[in-house]
Amino acid sequence: WIHEKRRKTISDRIHGTIELLPSTMVMMDTEEFARLGSIKQLGSAHVVYPAATHTRKEHSIGVAHLAGRLVRHLHETQPELGITDDDLVCVELAGLLHDVGHGPFSHAFDRFASRAHAKLGKAGPPLSHEQRGALLVRRMMRRKQKELAPFFSSSNSSSSPGEEVDGGSSFDGRSSSSDGRSSSSSSSDGSSSGWYEGRIDLVCALIEGDDEGWPRRFLFDVVANKSCGLDVDKMDYLLRDARVIFDSKPYDVARFVFGAQVRRNEKDKFQIAFEEKLQANCNDIFQLRSRLHQMAYQHEVANAYDDLAMDILAAADDAGFQVRKAGGDAETLITLSEAVLDLGTFATLTDAILDTIRTSCADAKVQALVTRYVARNRYLRVDHPKHLETNPRCSASTCRAPCDRIEARFCPNCGAETRDRHSVELFVGDDSSNKIEGGGGGGGEAGVVVVRPGGYEYWSEEEWRNKLLEAVKSFDAETTLRTEDFYATIVSINHGSFVTVRDPYDPGVAWASYHPTTNVRFFNPKKKKGSADCGPLPALPGILASSRAQERTLFVHYKGDNREHFDLLERAYLNLVADLQDRLRNNRDVPAAKWKRFERGAAARYDPKNPNTTSQDSHEVDDRRPRRRRRSNDDDDGQPAARTRHR
Repeated sequence: WIHEKRRKTISDRIHGTIELLPSTMVMMDTEEFARLGSIKQLGSAHVVYPAATHTRKEHSIGVAHLAGRLVRHLHETQPELGITDDDLVCVELAGLLHDVGHGPFSHAFDRFASRAHAKLGKAGPPLSHEQRGALLVRRMMRRKQKELAPFFSSSNSSSSPGEEVDGGSSFDGRSSSSDGRSSSSSSSDGSSSGWYEGRIDLVCALIEGDDEGWPRRFLFDVVANKSCGLDVDKMDYLLRDARVIFDSKPYDVARFVFGAQVRRNEKDKFQIAFEEKLQANCNDIFQLRSRLHQMAYQHEVANAYDDLAMDILAAADDAGFQVRKAGGDAETLITLSEAVLDLGTFATLTDAILDTIRTSCADAKVQALVTRYVARNRYLRVDHPKHLETNPRCSASTCRAPCDRIEARFCPNCGAETRDRHSVELFVGDDSSNKIEGGGGGGGEAGVVVVRPGGYEYWSEEEWRNKLLEAVKSFDAETTLRTEDFYATIVSINHGSFVTVRDPYDPGVAWASYHPTTNVRFFNPKKKKGSADCGPLPALPGILASSRAQERTLFVHYKGDNREHFDLLERAYLNLVADLQDRLRNNRDVPAAKWKRFERGAAARYDPKNPNTTSQDSHEVDDRRPRRRRRSNDDDDGQPAARTRHR
């Protein structure tokens, strides 16, 4: 096995003493990776949890360790896969460099990057941090070709069993063309040969999770698993964050590594599957993720300080604050918006940008915002947060209660049929559609209309701001309050990866939902391998399963210090929520402006730009009408007694 005697050891606070390949150490000694040591993993969460100061750098090192450990395990237990030395090097590099595209304050910086993209008039959607990271990785690996090239094999004439099993594609680049030439090409300046560019392409594809046309596609399940969301990246950051938030180590990652194998799924594709006994452990991981989202990632106070930090960057950018352009002389300065789109300058931005603005920008508005951040004077919350219902509601006008089980044929509250529940059409599933954001995708049935509950619960943040401003002007038409003066933030927490649940009455309709283990594939090591060696398992029993697949909560924060504006906004917020609830009770609710209400029997519309889903076959349809419930003497709270079995 490649360079086993030259592996380097590092002490990690989570995994103990770990070993990394020398090729990984080469990329650790770069400026782009070193800057991750100055970017906090959890953004402004340290305001709430003072111990949450760990960085993207130590997380990336942990992911590289787990990625290499998992690939070695697969190579040792399944040599027939044909995993090569280059595979190990590329996967470990992808684990190390998967977060280099993050800016200051981690995920919060993506909002400022989108603003910079629009301000400079750039066409197309803004880059995600994965896409930005892939561009940086190409630049880094080309610059380090002399040091990295000796760790790769430049020969591409031989094929391996793994390539034949997964389609016989060439290693270098994407699928081989009909004349046997690889689709990868050398760099425009000729500094990299074709075989080395192929390795760069593979590392970038592993980071982005783009497995189309590559051999041994199961390697893409290691770092960025788009099929079920269970990868070493998630395993590391959940362990690391739980240590500083809860002071605990909730699970043993070695159990997942040793219980993993590459198996053929029901679609005749090879992917990483886990032993059946790990189903509850997989569910625990997603439950831990939901809990961390509630208590840390989407914490109200932490989000408010992230918003304040992004407002500081925006105000400094508008005030003409500039930074030195990377690669230029001392007099070459560019704005923050321009720095976001310049790879070299972006690779110098860290959380320390706030300190630089504080000492170098004389604008009064900017200094007031910085002082507010340092003094912990966050934006004021308007009244209490509003919890938005995500389950479909009963269609009966006298009930309108949410149905926890989408596949139920009758409302558990009133017994009415769930045939005409209010819904809006999202897209039409098709096998050729792109994978959806956030894990999942692929395998959707052609022509099946995917819907979700309609109504104000799924309004966007922009719609909430506009509706609130309309409500404010209904009380005071001459108010100077603007949508820029307050935040309407939707905190959405999904329990698992995206799935669809078939409608109990219409086989051509499926409901969008989330589930922790539906997209995960499991296998029984005692059974002989057949045409399908792994597959989904039935849902966990009720005591382990979550009763809610998604949670959405609305927070409204006022930015300014005008008491009259705050009182007016609070009054409008309370009045708007009360009016929406009254509309809901009277069946006059309307869907969000972006979506069209779905009418049963309407012709399905197929949009190839929309994402695809996977079907949730593990949930059975309940066609039983609710039985008469008995009331016991202990039911003093008015709740129905437990259902009894009739002989």
